[in-house]
Amino acid sequence: MNSSRQRDSVSFVFPVYNEQGVIEKMLRAYYQEFKGKLDFEMIVAEDGSTDRTKEILRKLETELDLRLFMHDDRKGYLKAIREALTHPTSTWIFLVDSDHQFDPSDFWKLWPYRTTDDLILGIKRERKDGFLRSFLSKGYNLLLKFFFRVPYEDMDTGFRLFRKTVVDEVAPTVRQLGFFTAEFLIRSHDRGYRIRQIPVQHFKQQVRPSNIFHPSRLPGIIAKELRSIWRLFKEIRFSHTPKSHDIKPI
Repeated sequence: MNSSRQRDSVSFVFPVYNEQGVIEKMLRAYYQEFKGKLDFEMIVAEDGSTDRTKEILRKLETELDLRLFMHDDRKGYLKAIREALTHPTSTWIFLVDSDHQFDPSDFWKLWPYRTTDDLILGIKRERKDGFLRSFLSKGYNLLLKFFFRVPYEDMDTGFRLFRKTVVDEVAPTVRQLGFFTAEFLIRSHDRGYRIRQIPVQHFKQQVRPSNIFHPSRLPGIIAKELRSIWRLFKEIRFSHTPKSHDIKPI
């Protein structure tokens, strides 16, 4: 995509669902940040949007040299992420949420650690989500740390850099939790991969927040996730002996 070839290349993977209000601004920001500086590709995995997202993506496909994968029916977040991660061709995969709550330039804070680590997590320095979402996320992270004895502060960050060989091995096994990155991180930790946390900026959502955490839905979501955590705990605890770890703190 650019003339400056480097040893390592990056596939930027953007899972997208109903992001008409922000998707063009976000994709242009990433393209402009890395054009001419990095060997990269941009992969957009669209999951059956019902707004104008598809129309916007088709308009940008050629201009931004996107690898665009779109679907008529929604697969759901977990399945969509796993499928999206089968498309990259680069040595590194940068998986980023498409709500534009992160600064693309913060990628450079993670990139140098590719020489020493396998997973580099951009954790929110000051979380800008609303009270309910922040409260639930904190409780979720504490629960996962208790069950799986992991030291990570933001288990489902939307700003993460993965070595492709780790993704190829671990991603197909993610099937229990409702949040891909949390389970991917736990399974990678259990396999002894080197993991580092780096603080990055976090912004408020620029469009109407998702209603996934609407109070009326919370009891069902919490009950389902607790069952999933227990199943993952039993699977990991009794499947094999964990490898040694090389965990990098903040």
